[in-house]
Amino acid sequence: MLWNKATRFEYRIEIIRFDPQLVEQVLTFTNAGAAAAAISEVSDETVVIAVTQRRNNFCVGDFSVWRSAGRTLVRLGEHRNHDGRQLFDSDTPTGEVAFRDDDGSNFYVPFAETVDVDVANSAMLHWIVTGDATGALLWS
Repeated sequence: MLWNKATRFEYRIEIIRFDPQLVEQVLTFTNAGAAAAAISEVSDETVVIAVTQRRNNFCVGDFSVWRSAGRTLVRLGEHRNHDGRQLFDSDTPTGEVAFRDDDGSNFYVPFAETVDVDVANSAMLHWIVTGDATGALLWS
């Protein structure tokens, strides 16, 4: 769903960093461009970024990424969770990627269910600006 120019949202961005210790930063914007710019500046190797789009104190949707070792777990929440994946050829690496959750604990995801960091960043920025999931990923 593309948002028309009259649609006004609040963007709440939660950034959780782990190095050297767990630190949570919360930013709020009323402009999609400013929210996208803030996200673009996050370059941490291991980080959790969650963006919530709100209108009149109602959550319209949320987009979360967990980054680790050059890979990202992507989750779009629109009344249910959708996980984004890249299409791999037959040479998909096997194994798992370790991620840190917002409480600092570790969890593991099969490599095939993760996304390249640049692709995940583009998907999140696309969602912030348009309100739509990008067609560059396969969504569950």
